[in-house]
Amino acid sequence: MRDTQLRAAAALTSADGAGQVDRTSELVKHLHDSLAQLLSFALIQLDTAQGARAGVRESALRHSRQLVKEALRSTRGLIGDLRESARAVPLAFDQQLLQMAADVSRLSQRDLQLDCQPLPDALPLSVGKMLLRAARELLVNACKHAPGAAIQLSLRSSEDGEGIVLSVSDDGPGLDPHALQAESASSYGLRQLPACLALIGAELQLFSQPGAGLCARILWRPQAAEAQPMRRQMTGSNKAGQ
Repeated sequence: MRDTQLRAAAALTSADGAGQVDRTSELVKHLHDSLAQLLSFALIQLDTAQGARAGVRESALRHSRQLVKEALRSTRGLIGDLRESARAVPLAFDQQLLQMAADVSRLSQRDLQLDCQPLPDALPLSVGKMLLRAARELLVNACKHAPGAAIQLSLRSSEDGEGIVLSVSDDGPGLDPHALQAESASSYGLRQLPACLALIGAELQLFSQPGAGLCARILWRPQAAEAQPMRRQMTGSNKAGQ
């Protein structure tokens, strides 16, 4: 009886620990995707103000102040969210994407072209969260590194109907394909994306060449996601046997 109670207590402790890790991970993502990006956009505006003519300087300073205020509101909102245990019913994934894109457009003062089609089936919660985070990271990266370019976010089912294709593209200066890896390494968020997407069975593909813009495409299939736990289990078994 005592052994059973100890095992039950250990299981609860393990579950609590896993839950704490998940909450910490969500907090880190929020700080990066919201607060850090707001402050990053504010710095861009401050850089624009330096050496600019009076009208441009005043506009950039005004927008930077607004972004800092938004960062403060975001911080207060995060504190409130941490105190709240209830969660709202999530929107459909295409609606979440549109909502996120509207937020990025407002913060960056960039017009975004949106082509997000409704999906036939709801995505698993963890998949939706990761794809939403990745899409935001790619949009922010395009806003930063492709000034004046047209930026498009699209979502649709794959041609065979077995998965989804999410892409962010721009017609900016583009990159040398050999420089893509180095470019990704310049940003914490982008550097982490391939590994993070692999955890849900998704793949990030980058297409670019000088003068031809950049297209970042995320492919996700349920079959690939289901195979991930088996791959991790086999990897762990191989390490244990070595």
